[in-house]
Amino acid sequence: MRIKKSSSIVKKSNNCQLSTALTTLTCMLAGMFSTYTQAASIYGCDRSFFSNENANGCSASVGLGQKLDGSVTGGSAHKGSANNNRVNVAHSAHISGAVRGGSSTEKEANHNEVVIGNNVQIGTEKDSAFVSGGSSSESSAIFNAVRIGANAIINGFVEGGSASAVKTDEASRKNIEIDSSSNSVHIGDNSVVTGNVYGGSDGMLSSFNEVYIGNNVRVGPKLSDDQLVLGGIVTGGSAGHQTDYVHVVTNSNIVHIGDDFYAAQVLGGSSGKESSVIPENTENENRVTIGDRSRIFNVVAGNGTDKATVNKNELRIGKDANINMIRGGSAWNGSNVSENLVTIGANLTADEVIGGQAGLESEANNNTVMLGRNATVRDKLVGGVAVTRANGNKVMLNRDFKIANLSGGGATEEANNNIVTLLGRGEVSGVLYGGVSDKSAGNTLNLGNIEEPIEMNSISAGKVGYFNTYNFYLPNNTRNQDIALKLLGIEGDFDSVIDLGNATVNSYVPGDAALKAGDVVHLIQVDSTREIKWTGQGKVFQGVTLTHDLADIGVDEQSKNLDLVFRKNNIQSSTNVPANNNGSVNNTGAGNKNNGSNNSDTKISSANGSVNNTGTGNKNNASNNTDTTIPSANVNPKTKSLLQGRLVAPALINGGSAYLLEGGLESFYQNTNVDKNKANIGSNGFANVRADNREVTTGSHVKLKGMTFDAGYAWNKPLGLGNLTYGIAAEYGYTRYTSHLDDGTRGKGKAWYLGANTFGNYLWNNGLYMQGSLRAGRVSGDYHSNDFVHANGNQVNYDSNSNYIAGHIGAGKIWQLGSLNSLDTYIKYFDSYTSSDRTKLNSGETYNFSSVRSQRGRIGVQYNHQLAKTKLHFGLAHEREWNGHVRAQYQGLSLPSPTMKGGTTLGEAGMNYQLGSKQVNTALQAYGGRQRGAGLHFGVRF
Repeated sequence: MRIKKSSSIVKKSNNCQLSTALTTLTCMLAGMFSTYTQAASIYGCDRSFFSNENANGCSASVGLGQKLDGSVTGGSAHKGSANNNRVNVAHSAHISGAVRGGSSTEKEANHNEVVIGNNVQIGTEKDSAFVSGGSSSESSAIFNAVRIGANAIINGFVEGGSASAVKTDEASRKNIEIDSSSNSVHIGDNSVVTGNVYGGSDGMLSSFNEVYIGNNVRVGPKLSDDQLVLGGIVTGGSAGHQTDYVHVVTNSNIVHIGDDFYAAQVLGGSSGKESSVIPENTENENRVTIGDRSRIFNVVAGNGTDKATVNKNELRIGKDANINMIRGGSAWNGSNVSENLVTIGANLTADEVIGGQAGLESEANNNTVMLGRNATVRDKLVGGVAVTRANGNKVMLNRDFKIANLSGGGATEEANNNIVTLLGRGEVSGVLYGGVSDKSAGNTLNLGNIEEPIEMNSISAGKVGYFNTYNFYLPNNTRNQDIALKLLGIEGDFDSVIDLGNATVNSYVPGDAALKAGDVVHLIQVDSTREIKWTGQGKVFQGVTLTHDLADIGVDEQSKNLDLVFRKNNIQSSTNVPANNNGSVNNTGAGNKNNGSNNSDTKISSANGSVNNTGTGNKNNASNNTDTTIPSANVNPKTKSLLQGRLVAPALINGGSAYLLEGGLESFYQNTNVDKNKANIGSNGFANVRADNREVTTGSHVKLKGMTFDAGYAWNKPLGLGNLTYGIAAEYGYTRYTSHLDDGTRGKGKAWYLGANTFGNYLWNNGLYMQGSLRAGRVSGDYHSNDFVHANGNQVNYDSNSNYIAGHIGAGKIWQLGSLNSLDTYIKYFDSYTSSDRTKLNSGETYNFSSVRSQRGRIGVQYNHQLAKTKLHFGLAHEREWNGHVRAQYQGLSLPSPTMKGGTTLGEAGMNYQLGSKQVNTALQAYGGRQRGAGLHFGVRF
């Protein structure tokens, strides 16, 4: 190597070969005199065209603020490999040429790294350059990395790894894979790349590449909106651009971009180009994430060519995006484009949004598009579109949408089982279609859902069709003459009939909607130039509590409306609707005339227990009905399962006293960890835990599996003619439960409480004693059921929260049976109170749960036997619950009431063991009768 050195200049020949050590020295000098130093080019290792040597493990550096007229390369070789090379470019450097980590012509270029600091400029406006982690013309380039700091300007392209694959056809014949996988590119905030950005490019494989771009980054030149398509491209992994007739794979690439991004295109995984002929390619499980306020012409998560498999790609975009075309997955003829996901935040502006798109003899199935609030799509929004089949696609729109044309799926042969869901409010100015095809079945339109119903009088479309099921989820503020979906027509469309065919129409009415007999809700209303035709069936569902025929669905006499006509009051009156003991309604009080009726001939029919009504599809003349049938209503007996979920709270609270108060006086002392035989003043901390598995018979039964925990402090001192024991403690309990009805209905959930207690006991010297306790806290629980479900198939659930207060008083006597044995006889009374709660079911009804009062009496005996350091005890008791009813009302109707009332027999065997200054006690309990099961207690005194 020859180095000519002056006070300000260090020059190197382009064709000289540098050792790593000398290169490091050169770069150190360059860094020391960066303001005054320029060099033509820097190489860590430069192997000549005729050399077979490798260029591995070399490095090159550019110092802080240095200006370099040439390029920088970590390791360069022709016939050899270029692996494990590194380039460091310090902050504020300016390099006019290219920056390469490792470069080889015939061999691989792997594990190379380029690290560029902040405020660096690569290339010039006149002469573009590039940044490459590793590149090979005829072999692989894997595990290369490029790291670029903030505020950088790259005049040219950036690539993590490139396998140009000039000889890919030859390699394919020799079963050699040309690979550009597992490369990464990181670009910091506020940077500009005037060319393209690739994680991995070309070759036969380009998978598992990563591109991470910060905030406020531009890729490509700054262009006007109408020229944006000519701008820069960001690609996670791209393969097949240099070859034809070779199977290529671009899977599992990641592109993550921050806010305020600007570029022409973003591709997660992409194969081939228009001039390539690639008969088979795979683009699966690529992930593209873009932040807020992006401006892009085209975004595709998985992009294939002919005979491609493009599955399970994900595209996630933040709010305020302005993107012309969006695809989750896209391919040409003979392809399968399925299970791709597009989800976009609020305020999107786009021309086209498509979940999955494919060409001739292709499929686009099970793709999903979800758009946030205030989305505007100027041309079309489609779940999946292909020439052959488009099945099982989904589109969901949040409120305030503005869409030109919307379809769940579109194809020539099949477009089945597609779902479109519209939430809140918005408009589709053109067509609103389910599955557009010669064969169209199983397509569904959801106007709202059970969690978020629509906003009445606020959804419109030009035309609706190709749906087999229409589901209308009405809000609780629905009123007479409200419109769910208004069809305004399409300019130039002269079809005067909106034919819904034999579609099923379901209307879900919240349990608390204030609708009365004679009210009419227009589910679909057409403009004055058109009419509705429908020959299907209608079903109406009201919550889960009442079983009666609520309303009819039908086309009105003028064929302008598909109406929901109410035949009875939705809101019951406790004055007009008295309930008998079994919860059935004796009088509906709904004998009002329908709107505009000419006759009040009213008949009362008994309820048949049905939760829905099947319409005939004929025109509904309810406005002139002269024979109004008002059915009576019954409480659905399955609602007892809901109340059993409420019963768990007092059952858990009652069990919380067991570990402290089970058995007689000896058990009380053991669990408060105070020795009654000590006459002097003493105090102890204690902790107790109890695991419990029991079943409470309620007419049906509830199974509980949980634990309770108590920790506190107790004091013991002589007082008068005996000893006084008293203490305080914190308490916690948790249980999971399942409720069972005799008809097989099951509910499940959990409950928990947190509180505090105080207790005391006075023991006279003759063995008599009295005791008591007081507890208070907060109890919460939830309920859901896979069997007891809303008519739309969603499981019913609710949450409940209440305060509790509980306590007990007791008396007994200890009988000494010699020095080692004693017998404790006792009687106790327990009382607990759980406050009322008003809770709303997810099906719309509001339940008023009454407070629960539990009153129990217990009489029992306990035998104690003292060994050396161990004390054994055995107890037997009987307990009687006198109350324990759980009650609730819904709109004045009493619901089926479970109860804990009844008798339970309890048995206990336990042992106390003295371990130094600590005492450990444990007991096994079993019980049968109204409550059945077993519990295991463990406590410690310290």
